[in-house]
Amino acid sequence: MPVMLVVDDEPLQREILKTILDDAGYETYTAASGEEALNTLKNITLMSCSRPEDGRHGRHRADRFNTP
Repeated sequence: MPVMLVVDDEPLQREILKTILDDAGYETYTAASGEEALNTLKNITLMSCSRPEDGRHGRHRADRFNTP
């Protein structure tokens, strides 16, 4: 399932977009600010790295995302 992050300081706008995207088949997260969005992205990355794919374990993928 594709993942979408909606960032908007207006709660109603976030909820409207989340509903539309959820209905379209997205796994949708929301954030009210850039800082909250960055924290949410870290959590999304960790969640996506926790499942092994293509014979690679989650730690390998997490390292790849965290490389500067």
